[in-house]
Amino acid sequence: MDHVRSGEGAARLVHVQFRRNRGTRRRGGIHLYWGRTSPLEFRLRRHDRVSLHAAATYRNLSEQLFSEPLGIDRLHARRDDFRAHLARASRLVDDSPRGAGHS
Repeated sequence: MDHVRSGEGAARLVHVQFRRNRGTRRRGGIHLYWGRTSPLEFRLRRHDRVSLHAAATYRNLSEQLFSEPLGIDRLHARRDDFRAHLARASRLVDDSPRGAGHS
């Protein structure tokens, strides 16, 4: 939520969606969007675990984050990793020929 409330979040048109479906989000997910693109999503799994997902462009920036599910109790301890991932994703967007704010 710090990112959502930040100036960078406002500049990126950040919003959060809670999603659930019968396929990949059976237990639900929290999707962080910048406009129409998603640099980070948390999906609840069995046994109090969470898998992390993102659009491929962003996932490639932080492969270790997306390699295996985490216990819910480990999410808080990894918050600096999430912030670092969003910072890398932000630089990628800023360096894109399409410019910031585009998906």
